[in-house]
Amino acid sequence: MSIQDPDNPAVPAVAPTMIVPPRLRSGDTVAVAAPSGLFDPQALHAGVRLLESAGLQVVIPEEVYKVDGRFAGSDRQRADLLMRLATDARVKAVCCIRGGYGAMRVLAYLDYEALRRHPKIIVGFSDITALLTTIDRNCGLVTYHGPLVTTLAESDSQTRKAFFQALFQPEPLPLLARAGGEIKAGRATAAVLGGNLTTINHLLGTPYQPRFDGRILLLEDRAEAPYRLDRMLTQMKLAGCLDNLAGLGLGSFESCGDEQRLFEIVERLLGDMGFPILARLPFGHGKCNLTVPIGQMATIDTDRRALSFITAAAGTSRP
Repeated sequence: MSIQDPDNPAVPAVAPTMIVPPRLRSGDTVAVAAPSGLFDPQALHAGVRLLESAGLQVVIPEEVYKVDGRFAGSDRQRADLLMRLATDARVKAVCCIRGGYGAMRVLAYLDYEALRRHPKIIVGFSDITALLTTIDRNCGLVTYHGPLVTTLAESDSQTRKAFFQALFQPEPLPLLARAGGEIKAGRATAAVLGGNLTTINHLLGTPYQPRFDGRILLLEDRAEAPYRLDRMLTQMKLAGCLDNLAGLGLGSFESCGDEQRLFEIVERLLGDMGFPILARLPFGHGKCNLTVPIGQMATIDTDRRALSFITAAAGTSRP
């Protein structure tokens, strides 16, 4: 029996097809993977120390140090490492080291049925959005849009607290938006999808295009000019991706120009569509990047300025 949304008992707390990986406990082994670009080893080890401080045993495979142009190994090597870690019974979570670019290049080499048979926590953001949304589409497995290993050490205390709460604790996660982010009023409960706008935009028209219908779509980005954000959102609208959304949540748009300009673009393009829109949510490339379980059910409520998850981010702890 699934737990229900207390405000709407007809809505299940977990999307029926979603598989929720078990949450972590002290002493578990987690591994780091590099599905995208090259990384700073010092930033990696700073993040690993934080993972270890939470009582985790961290495996750093030697393959993450491979170099193939701008990537941490060839496409096949990065995919093979991710699959090896994801199907290793000793490894309880896979934490991605950095984003940049490269994750979408490994999508064709992954064994999605094997990922579905070995559900475990996979966490990252930015370019890692390609993995999160494709695993959501092809496996029905909840994944985690949260800090990369190389961003953990420089993240703020709220980000770190939410990261470990999501992976360890049984309490649901709330994301409270800053005042002034209410673009279109409303309330909706649905499974969450999303991540980096540019990465999602580049998946459109491919076999890995996310399934948008009936979802609360979360978007964030960095270093994109307002006209480029306009162009990407316009493409998504023209492609019909946004026709049947349940809701839209916007996180940080770091170094993307004036925030109000973005809000005007979104309101003009999407304000006449039938879903609530809430901005200024604390996730993405900004200083505060709270962990979001992709595929879990949540309620977006502009009156409360909140995205509230109904159950814990990860599943019941193992015996």
